[in-house]
Order: sequence, then C-alpha cells, then structure tokens
Amino acid sequence: MESTVLDIDKGAEVFSADGKRLGTVAEVWAATSAGLLEKSASSLSAEAPISGQSQLLETSDGYLRVADGGVLGIAEKNLFVPLSQVVAADRDGGVRLACDAETCERTFMTQPDLLRGA
Repeated sequence: MESTVLDIDKGAEVFSADGKRLGTVAEVWAATSAGLLEKSASSLSAEAPISGQSQLLETSDGYLRVADGGVLGIAEKNLFVPLSQVVAADRDGGVRLACDAETCERTFMTQPDLLRGA
C-alpha cells in the first residue's frame, strides 16, 4: 500500500533504506489538480479535516521536505523527497524511504521547480 500525504506527520523522523536518520519531516505537500496543497493546520488538523480538504490529501503524489541540523533554519540541510520514495510511514517507526542515505542526499538536495514559491 502506498503512503499518502495523510500518513506522514510533520516532525516524524525520516530514515533511509540503509537505516540512516536523514532528519525530520518539516513540510508535506500534496500535488493536486489545483496545484500544491500543504498539509497544515489550515487544511487538516491532527484529528479531522478543517476545510473539507482531506480528500485532496489522500494522494501519494507530492513531496516532503526533510530538514536536519542548523539553528533557526540557518545551516539547515534540506531534502525534497517525492512521496513515491516513501515505503513506510507510521507514528512509531517514522518515515522510511526506498533509497539509501547516499543516494537520497545526492538525488533530493535540490528543490524541485514545482515547489518554488509553494
């Protein structure tokens, strides 16, 4: 079963296929027909839909921003990972990716054009 935007929580730890901790989920976006929709307090609370947008978040098409290090965003390392790379996501085990740490860090360090201005 594919993971969807609804399965991934901000603050969840993210691990590569080889078990290395890559950081935590800082943001999650769903790619919708209307553009990008961020999973946030305005679109979905931890308990239930706020604006009736939960159906739009039931997609495995989108991105998550994984942040690691830095202080107040300075010198923070970011990875922009397509949801297609998520192989497991749960509250206890965090988010597991399909790529090993080296491949993840090399492949997903550049912010996709789709996310610029999101």
